[in-house]
Amino acid sequence: MTARTMAKANTAIDVVNVIKSKLDASSFDAWFKNIPCTVYENSATLFATTRFNLDFIRATFGNIFSEIESEAGIKIIVELSRPELRVVSNNVITNAIVPKLTEVALPQFIESDANAFAVAAIKKLAAGAANFSPLVIYGPSGSGKTMLLNLLKKSIRAITIATTGAEFVQNFIRSIEEKATFAFKDTLRRADILIMDDIQNLAGKRASAEEFKTLLDDLVRAGKTVVLSSNIAPAQITGFDKHLVSLLSSGLSVDLSAPCQTVRSEMLMRAGLSAQLAETISARAPKNGHVMTGIVKKIAAWRELECGDLTETVLEKLLGDVLEKQKTPLMRVKEMAARLGLAYDDIESSARTKRLVFARQKIMAALKISTNLTLSEIGRLVGDRDHASVLYALSCIERAKQTDMLLESEINDLIK
Repeated sequence: MTARTMAKANTAIDVVNVIKSKLDASSFDAWFKNIPCTVYENSATLFATTRFNLDFIRATFGNIFSEIESEAGIKIIVELSRPELRVVSNNVITNAIVPKLTEVALPQFIESDANAFAVAAIKKLAAGAANFSPLVIYGPSGSGKTMLLNLLKKSIRAITIATTGAEFVQNFIRSIEEKATFAFKDTLRRADILIMDDIQNLAGKRASAEEFKTLLDDLVRAGKTVVLSSNIAPAQITGFDKHLVSLLSSGLSVDLSAPCQTVRSEMLMRAGLSAQLAETISARAPKNGHVMTGIVKKIAAWRELECGDLTETVLEKLLGDVLEKQKTPLMRVKEMAARLGLAYDDIESSARTKRLVFARQKIMAALKISTNLTLSEIGRLVGDRDHASVLYALSCIERAKQTDMLLESEINDLIK
C-alpha cells in the first residue's frame, strides 16, 4: 500500500487495512483482526480488550504505528476498552460487562436450606441481575459444585470459557513448550465469563498460580465475570500467595454443603421410589452427590431391565455396597451413651447419680421416638429396667421439657 493510498485512510476499515499491510498474516490475525477502532480527524484509536493486550500491542507494534504516522499522517493510539456501564442497586453505576443471558431456572439442581445461598447466587449471576466477580463456590467432593457450574454454563449466552484447575496448568505448560503463551493469554482474556472448577489444583504450582493471578486480576478489572470452585475456602488453600488469596476473597465466597437427607430423598423420589422408601434409603445413603448419582443410576438400570418391583428388601441387596449398615438397638444405645460422654457400662449399671439417671431417661426417650421397641425392650437395653421404670423415665422427660427449652433438641441430636 503506497503513501498516497494511506493518505486516504479516513475510516476504521482503512486504518486496519493499513496496519494489515505492515504485518504478517499471523500477527495481524492474533492482535488486530477483531480489534475495535474509531477514527477522528488525523488520529485513529484502537481499543485493546485487556491490560495485557494493551501493553503488548504498544510495546511490540509501536514502531509500526510511528511508521504509519510518518507516511500517512495518521496518529494511532491504543487504549483499554471501557466496559459497558450498568446500573445496579441503590442507583450506583458500576463498570461491568453485562452478558446477554437468558432467564434461568435450575430444576435439575435440588435446592435445600443448606445450599439455597449458593443456588441463588448462581441464578442471579446467570440472569445478569448481579455481578460479584469473582464468585467462589467451595465445599466437599460430591456437594454439587461441578453440577452448578455446568448448569451456569448452559444458561449463558455470552463468550464463555469453562475449564478446570488441572486443565489450566496443562494448557499453560503446553503454551510455554510450544512458544504460544501470548495466544494462551489472549484466548482466556477474550472471554466474557470464565468458569474454572477445582482451583485448589493450582496450589503449589508457582508459575501456573502466578499466571492465574494475573488472569484473574485482568478479568476483574475489565468487568468480566469469573466463577470458580474449590474443595475448601479460598483463605484455607495452602500454596497461594497473599495477593491471590485477597483477589479470590474480593468477590463472593459461598459454602456449598454435602447433600442433606432432604436432597437425597428428593433424588430418590425423582428416580421413582415412593416417599416412604426414599426416606428409608436416604437415611442410610452417604452424604455425597457422586455416590447418590450412582444409586440413582442403579435404580434406573433395575427398572429398565425390568428385574421386578423395588421393595426395601430388593433395595437392600441392590445398594448394599454403598448403604450404611443398619444399626441394632444396642449399637444405638452405645452411640447415644458416647455422645453423652458416658460408657455403656455406666448406662446399664445400678448407679443412680443425678447425671446417670438423667442420661438414661434421655436415651429411653430417644429410643421411644426413633424405634418401634416396646417399653420392656427399651428397659432391657438400659440395664434390664422394667416397664414401669421406662414409663416413669418418659414422664420425667415430658415434665422436664416444660422448663428446659433445649431438652427436646438434645434428644433429637441423640437420634441423628
